[in-house]
Amino acid sequence: MPKIYKDDEMKIIRSDIEKMKARPTMYIASLGDNGCLHLCKEVIDNNRDECSKTESPGNMITIEATPEYLMSRDNGRGIATKILREVLETNQAGSNMTREHGDTAGENGTGTTAVIAMSAYTKIISLRPGEKKRMTLVYKDGKCVEEKVEPYKEKDSGLITVFKPSKKILGVDKIPITMLHEWLMDFDYTLPTTTDMTYKLNGEEFHVKHQSLAQYFDKFISPEERMSEPITIQASGKLREEYDELSWDRHFTVEAAIMYSQPSYRGDDIRKSWMNMIYTSQNGAHVNGVVNGLARYLNERVCKRNKRFEDEDLKRDILAHLHVVVKATCNFAHMFSSQAKSTVFPRAIAIGISNAVYEALCNMNQAKLNDLVDIVIQNNRVRKEGEKVRNLTTESRKKSWIKPDEYLPASSVKTPQAKELFICEGKSARGGLDSARDAKYQAILMCSGKPPVVWEMTLDQALKNPVWYRFVNILGAGIGDSFDIKKLRFGKIIISTDADIDGYHIRTIILTFILKFMPELFEAGVVYIAEPPLYKLMADRKVTYVASQTEYIDECIKAVGNIKLNFPEKDLIAYPAKTFIRDAFTYLETLDTISVDRSINRYLLEHIAHGFVKYGSVEGFIENANIWIRDLCKTFPELRFDDDTNQIIATIDYVDQVVIVDDSLYVALYDIIEILSKYGLLVEYDGAGVVTVCRFFEIIQKKYPTIKERYKGLGSSDATVSREIVMRPETRRIFRVDASDPNVMGSMAMLVGKRKEDIAARKEMIEQYRWVPSDIDT
Repeated sequence: MPKIYKDDEMKIIRSDIEKMKARPTMYIASLGDNGCLHLCKEVIDNNRDECSKTESPGNMITIEATPEYLMSRDNGRGIATKILREVLETNQAGSNMTREHGDTAGENGTGTTAVIAMSAYTKIISLRPGEKKRMTLVYKDGKCVEEKVEPYKEKDSGLITVFKPSKKILGVDKIPITMLHEWLMDFDYTLPTTTDMTYKLNGEEFHVKHQSLAQYFDKFISPEERMSEPITIQASGKLREEYDELSWDRHFTVEAAIMYSQPSYRGDDIRKSWMNMIYTSQNGAHVNGVVNGLARYLNERVCKRNKRFEDEDLKRDILAHLHVVVKATCNFAHMFSSQAKSTVFPRAIAIGISNAVYEALCNMNQAKLNDLVDIVIQNNRVRKEGEKVRNLTTESRKKSWIKPDEYLPASSVKTPQAKELFICEGKSARGGLDSARDAKYQAILMCSGKPPVVWEMTLDQALKNPVWYRFVNILGAGIGDSFDIKKLRFGKIIISTDADIDGYHIRTIILTFILKFMPELFEAGVVYIAEPPLYKLMADRKVTYVASQTEYIDECIKAVGNIKLNFPEKDLIAYPAKTFIRDAFTYLETLDTISVDRSINRYLLEHIAHGFVKYGSVEGFIENANIWIRDLCKTFPELRFDDDTNQIIATIDYVDQVVIVDDSLYVALYDIIEILSKYGLLVEYDGAGVVTVCRFFEIIQKKYPTIKERYKGLGSSDATVSREIVMRPETRRIFRVDASDPNVMGSMAMLVGKRKEDIAARKEMIEQYRWVPSDIDT
């Protein structure tokens, strides 16, 4: 009798509706009120699409919503009765899949099916005068309970949908009226003037106003807060979309309203955008295209006005106080990042819109745009004046200055060593350093929390803050025109912040102040950074301190020894282990993290990543999944692949596993894929034979030194550690901040700013940094 496995009894879901009910967050952004709002949008967007298609007679949308239900209807074509049920119940079905029918809101063919799957009740009526039929479908909890086709002699056409959310699926059974109203208000700016919309919310009736895009600014920026009046830019163009070895001719239109506010405006910079009438909360390629086209135009005009700007980067001056609202249409088949449609991603759209906006600006009335050129030049002048402010002296204030409690001075007696000032974060850190210091020549200054960022402050504004005022007075060399390096009380200024993200941020803020207002300290070479310990390691009863993850990796490599490895798949023979270990040090940690997050066996994950490498992509893996499984039948005998759902199904160590093979899994495994692409899956290692990369690290990590203690910061280090690592000149770890590369310092300083470009720079830094769990304080 053949052996029976658990997998033999697994339930396979065939119905698209049942699939969505089983895993709702795969098809909508979230559950709760946000998920319910998403489904309401899907219902209304279907009606809106019908009124925007050239071949549809629709020109009117009527909506009624209460906490109990949403009703939405249009007077478009309706859906043919013979295919209505199949269209509604099939994922990825509809007329918008290739955008052949215009710039519609739909993309994935998922919306209506998701509405039915996640509703307690859905009623859909299709009115088809041409067929002389009226079809009604009623669904309860995703199941069709009524299907009726009746004769129809009236002239009204269209689609009517009634939706009630399912508390069982979404966790809520009420329509979020307030959230829905906020979304519907955007229709004032996005709905074509050829379409009328009336919506009634809790009995109160509203009509879409069809306002111009420029009027959007009126809600946020008063006339007194404006540096320029709104300017509207309209452009269009053609594009080429390539996907799955096919290509299509595409087109786009874009309308953008731009304006500059006064520096006194304290609200957020406005970046509001829609694509095909869909609100894109995270903006994307269409907004980037408008901003880049505008920046290119203004940069050229400013340089033409005055050649002295030709060698300058004017991007900051162009973006300062700039507000942008964008409404675009495009018939790309694949342009939204996900079913949530929060951002538009194709680079081709950004490039096309950028060029079209630039051309449109060049062809506009140039006199009308002169004000923008003047504003950019003014922004440049204000920024430079702020950077050059160094004329405020503190001499007159010194007489009344009293030593603060945050400062522990060194002795006033002369010593062979130059005096040193240690800047630390808080009381606990100061206490640890105080116990470890030599008070004859070492002083300590404590920061009370994070000091304010001064990058956009004048010197006078900065010195109104007690932290910076205290710092300048303690140094004793003055500031601005009064600065005299000969009066500096210290031969070394040592920034001693914690070895974590907060410590790095405070260090950057301090360096920013010095860079802007006291760059002479860099030139004099007196600014240093202390490296407090990160780990206390124990190996063979020997204690070692390391200040960074890199040093820890070096100690681990030293413990493993100078062995050689072979990588059979890549023909790498006698490859140095230290190079491989350093490159793949976080391999096992990354694999374990994904394994825990997704409840998937880590060895199976490793083989899946190897499959991605072997077959080149997610699609390639899926096409060859059965071959991949045959290759692993000895390692994982209970393993199979579901072609309908793209799921790997396995039982490993009596634990059932279900793995969805999609782009999300590929992204999660990206670091593992990179290592396997470079070295292959197998490692030949003396004493262990040929093993996988995962098994190799399991073996060698037993040789790593033990982490006896991880220090959060100086406050958690005892005086002995602080003395050896930070305070004692013979053994401490400090390095000088080199001012020979001001661009590096400028980049650091920009990371603490509040402007949009500063935020973008921080985001880029975070995205490019390869985090590991040990980097994070928990």
